[in-house]
Amino acid sequence: MDATVELVRPLDSLWKEIEEDGYLFFEEDHSIGEFCRDEALATLRLTREQSFSIPSCWACVIGLDLRQPRVREFVATWKALALDGVTFPGPRWSGIRGWPRTASTDPRVKGHRYDQTAASVVAWKLGMRKWKAKRDFYSYFRNRRKWVPTYAVSQKENIARTQPTKGSSATDVLFFCRGRGRGHAIPDLAIVDAMQTSNPEVRIQFVSYHVGAETIRKAGRSVIDLELPEANPFFKTLSIAHELIRGMTPHVVVSHEEFSVPVAAAMAGRNCILLTDWFPPDGSPAAEAITYAQSVVFLGTPGLFASPPGMRCHYVGPVVRRMKYLPTERCRARSELGLSLESFVVSVVPGAWATEARAPILPTVLEAFRQTQVSSKVLMLLSLKNELVQSGLPVEDLDVRWFNDCESSDRFFVAADVVVTKCNRGTILDAASLGVPVVAISHQLNPIDMIWVSQIPLARIFIAGALDVATLRDHLTKLIRSNDTEPRPSRMLLERSADDAAGVLGSEIHSLRGLM
Repeated sequence: MDATVELVRPLDSLWKEIEEDGYLFFEEDHSIGEFCRDEALATLRLTREQSFSIPSCWACVIGLDLRQPRVREFVATWKALALDGVTFPGPRWSGIRGWPRTASTDPRVKGHRYDQTAASVVAWKLGMRKWKAKRDFYSYFRNRRKWVPTYAVSQKENIARTQPTKGSSATDVLFFCRGRGRGHAIPDLAIVDAMQTSNPEVRIQFVSYHVGAETIRKAGRSVIDLELPEANPFFKTLSIAHELIRGMTPHVVVSHEEFSVPVAAAMAGRNCILLTDWFPPDGSPAAEAITYAQSVVFLGTPGLFASPPGMRCHYVGPVVRRMKYLPTERCRARSELGLSLESFVVSVVPGAWATEARAPILPTVLEAFRQTQVSSKVLMLLSLKNELVQSGLPVEDLDVRWFNDCESSDRFFVAADVVVTKCNRGTILDAASLGVPVVAISHQLNPIDMIWVSQIPLARIFIAGALDVATLRDHLTKLIRSNDTEPRPSRMLLERSADDAAGVLGSEIHSLRGLM
């Protein structure tokens, strides 16, 4: 265990797993290729492309039963790599966060994770591949790493870090992004990019946790990771946020759907702007917390939710990030994915939070797809490979392909004839903005999603408990026929949404800075 790791519950079940399997590893969110310098590939006996096919463990906690021969071989090999003078040395960051590109000439490589990268490769080659999901870590541990933000600068700028002058603030805006799934981080990145394009002098520091923090990191942006679990406690978040705001003294605090943050900002004497696309019910702690914000930028249209009385609320419409693919680039997307233009393609995009364990859809989707009568068909699964393997569902008779490239999910949308989701509104807005029909299978875990998705014409909601194979098969068949007769739009919808939101948010920040 790293020295910063603390226990939050007894480890009896983990000790049992270590005794049975011989080891305990938690899986990271990236491959080892993303954090392995070129020189280490030789000692690890890998090609660069092979490195991107091997997942990385999260080395802050590792369990080993040294009574087992394979585990002793793991330790001996790991130690040898630590001492060879090649495998372990290397830069933590490379080509991002203002660091020079020294780990590799390959732009996909973001740094080097010495012990973690080596441990991952050794374990993988020894067949020690039964790793626990990263989200399971937070059931047993918390990692209290010190918050040390790294500020992203262009490669033309000096990399030297300087201390702020007396009376100034190192950060103009402290931007809290909710960490549950990627649905908050993705529009937040689009809004901040648009803001800094028009106002590059505004210094913005992201704050998040769990999947949100990882999404921001993968985008190459600086983020302070609060190390909170995905289902973050309200008052714990309030306490940590207050401590951080008081310590960093930003001019303005922005909070995207972290309802405790306006209270934390008020306690620290800072003004706060809340971003949200829904309002909690009257009488709830979250509803009361909203009243501590100076204004609200609502990422939607009026009429879905009642705004708090007396609150200054700006409606800017839903935010859709700027896509890398246009609806007219279907041929390009399919060519890159190795798909025929004649095939009927179903893309299953589950979302980061709605795992198969929480909200299963694969058995129904696979069987409905199997029964759909069409000459050529392909089922694409985004980030669902582990769930499919663990489920044991038969797929040998189907053309099923899986991908882990969440950063280019718009390619999966454009290439598809229909997108299947778990009623997560962010994914559905992205797909619908490209004119792609959506099947939203809801387990009714989030009523806000249900309200939102019901307003999107291209989305059809099905309740998971009421949806059978025949109903889904018939709907897919209907979509096959409509795709032959109804062309897609020639351009993206809502293409200025991030710019509009950034304009309003920028004006609010400017106004509130003047009050400090």
